[in-house]
Amino acid sequence: MGDPAPLACTLAKAVMEAVTGGEDLLALARWITPELRESLHRQQSLARRRGLTPGPAHILRARVCRTSATSAEVSLVVSDGEHSRAVAMRFEDSHGRWLATVIDVL
Repeated sequence: MGDPAPLACTLAKAVMEAVTGGEDLLALARWITPELRESLHRQQSLARRRGLTPGPAHILRARVCRTSATSAEVSLVVSDGEHSRAVAMRFEDSHGRWLATVIDVL
């Protein structure tokens, strides 16, 4: 398994934009579990109802901790221009590719 950092950065940007009311999560389906997609979809729906407008997300920092040969945890600091937020992710091996099983936006 390769370094999950590039995937984590891409997912973090997309997740931050989605949970602030942005684009659809279908493009992320390949890299996240169905349960995680449902949870993010609920957050996205709430943001859209509140009338939030997403800004472009920028990764300020990413740290990877390999917990085993088949799993890794990544912590990121993501900025949307107005706020900076912490994002925590857990990745596990799924048939030779990384799959995000947990994403928490704080």
